[in-house]
Amino acid sequence: MIPEEIFTQLPLEGDSIDTLFVNREQDLNFVLSWILPATKKVIGVFGSRGSGKTTFLNAIERYYERTTRQEFAISHLDAEEVVNKGGIMECLHDDISKIKIIMIDNGADLSDEDALKMYKHIYNVVVKHKVNVIFTDKPKRGNRVVNKRDWLCNFETNMNLDIDGIKRVLKERLEKGGVGELFTDEAMEILSLRAGWNLRNLFKYAEGAYHHTKKEKGITTDEVREIIKIIDERKIRGMNELPKIMLLVLIEHPWVNVKEFTMHMKKELNRDTLNMREVYEALDVLASGGYLIHRKVGREKRLATIYEKIGIRIDIEPPQKKRDFELGIGL
Repeated sequence: MIPEEIFTQLPLEGDSIDTLFVNREQDLNFVLSWILPATKKVIGVFGSRGSGKTTFLNAIERYYERTTRQEFAISHLDAEEVVNKGGIMECLHDDISKIKIIMIDNGADLSDEDALKMYKHIYNVVVKHKVNVIFTDKPKRGNRVVNKRDWLCNFETNMNLDIDGIKRVLKERLEKGGVGELFTDEAMEILSLRAGWNLRNLFKYAEGAYHHTKKEKGITTDEVREIIKIIDERKIRGMNELPKIMLLVLIEHPWVNVKEFTMHMKKELNRDTLNMREVYEALDVLASGGYLIHRKVGREKRLATIYEKIGIRIDIEPPQKKRDFELGIGL
C-alpha cells in the first residue's frame, strides 16, 4: 500500500514539511539568508490560490526555529484581521520586543483597497519596531497597489510554477515516498497541465487516479484522463450558470478571441448585450480553477479550455432556462 500522506494537499505543516516539502529549497534558503541576520526587512510571497504560499511560510518558521533554536520568535497573523483591527500591533498576543518575524497570510483574499491598508500597517510596524515581516499576496493587482508593494518589499518570491515546475513537485514528492514510478512520465505531464499552478489540484487528481486504478506503478495517461473527467464533471455540475455556459461555449468554439467569445455568449444566452464586468469576473474565476488557457496570436488573446490541451471531452448538461438565470460567478 502507498502511504496516504504522499497525496497530502496544501498547506503542509509540522513534520510533514520535513518529508513532503519539495522543490522550494533554494527559495527557502535565500529567504532565510535575508532574514536570519536582518531587521526591518519586508519579504513578499506571491502566488495564485493553491500555489503553496502558506506552506512556504510554515517551512520558513520550521527551519528558522531549527537554525536559531529560538521558539515563539515568529507571530502568525491573518491579513483580514490586520485590516479589520486597524493595525498589526492590535493583533499581536506577544511582546513585540520578543518577536523576530511577523508573518501575515491570506493577503490574496483582500481587495486592492484593503491590500493598500495592509501595506501601510506593515510599513509602520517595520519602521517603529525594527521587526521583519513576511506577507503573502496574489501576483495580479492594480498598478497603484503593485507600485506601492514594490516600493515596500526588500525581496519578493513568486510561488507560481510553470508546467515543468509542477511536474518536478509531483515527481519529487513521489520519489520521497518511494513510489517514483507510480505514474508514467506522460501521465505526470497530463496531471501537471490540468493542475496549472494549483498544487492542491495536482495532488487531488493524483490521489484520485491512484484510488481509481488501485495500481501502484505505471498509471497511464488514459487512466489519468478518466479520473480528471470524473472529478471535473462533478465540479462543473455544482457551478453557477454563467461560468458553466462559458465552458460550454469554449468547448464548442475553442481558441476564439474575446470579441468572438462575446458574440457566441450573446447567441447562447439569446441576449443583445452582456454585462462585461460580470463576464470578465467569471472568466477570472474559471482561470483560477485551471479551466481556461490562452495563447497569443499576433496581438490577440485567444481562449480555450484546458481540456482542449489534454485531450478530454467533458460532458456538461446545458442549463434549462438560459434566458432567466440569475448571473453569478461563484463556483
